[in-house]
Amino acid sequence: MGITSIKNAATAIIFFFIAALAHSAPPVKYTCKDTNGDWTEEACPNYQKPIDTTLSKSWEPTIGMTAEAITKAITAPECFSSIGRKWCGYHKVNTTRSARGTREQWVWVNVHGMPIWYLYFDNDVLTTIQE
Repeated sequence: MGITSIKNAATAIIFFFIAALAHSAPPVKYTCKDTNGDWTEEACPNYQKPIDTTLSKSWEPTIGMTAEAITKAITAPECFSSIGRKWCGYHKVNTTRSARGTREQWVWVNVHGMPIWYLYFDNDVLTTIQE
């Protein structure tokens, strides 16, 4: 084994330990002042509590879920490691308002911009899933 091989092996081991340390670091928690002057996580803009870890591995949208519950699930970091990861992230929302209430169509597209998955909500309750 030459000097170059030993240097490459040592470099690989160092990078492995640095990567392992980065993954084992606890998540950063931010606090902000609320209206009473107290420092809390909940007072921070865009604060979202993580979804239940028992749901994160098997989460998929189901008929009857609220738009708020689905939004929390698809924006949570745990979503991308769940069965329903195709629903995670960005989607387009088309809204129709009528005398019967509000209907929303959430659209996910592929890399070419073609629609591939849809969720339909009537008055913020999921009524249809189209895959």
